[in-house]
Amino acid sequence: KRIPFLIDACLEIKKGIPDFQIIFIGKGEFKTVVQDFAKQEDWVYYLEPVSGRKKLVYLSLAQVVLMPGLVGLVVLDSFVAGVPIVTTDYPFHSPEIEYIKNDSNGVITENNLAAYANQVVDLLGDNKKLELLKGECRASAKQYTIEKMIDNFKKGIISCLSLDSR
Repeated sequence: KRIPFLIDACLEIKKGIPDFQIIFIGKGEFKTVVQDFAKQEDWVYYLEPVSGRKKLVYLSLAQVVLMPGLVGLVVLDSFVAGVPIVTTDYPFHSPEIEYIKNDSNGVITENNLAAYANQVVDLLGDNKKLELLKGECRASAKQYTIEKMIDNFKKGIISCLSLDSR
């Protein structure tokens, strides 16, 4: 998820938006780094992983989801919550990165700290653009569902198997 990059980005975003706050949710190899960051900064919050309705509640508090690297299924959560992801053109995303249409239902910046932080600051200062992105997220939620992903996966396997039998 590029947590060190994200922490540095948050520090830069805070310079441009003095009332900026962030909630980190999850666990992983950088859990203690995030916990320490939250202890040092009163605008940073850390929560253990949540799921289901609780996840949706926390996502609904957000204006954006900050995920500079390894975007995966979280994109579906962002669409359902109507909260756009801001990511980078990091070369190691999961296939779900294809669901993000830059400047339509999310934002994909250059893969560097300044571009990422500046884009977040600009987006959070542009209510009109933010509302358009949120609307497109909700529309994308209807298009990209877990059920459709499973069905497409199943069709892909069947197609491969039928090629094998020829």
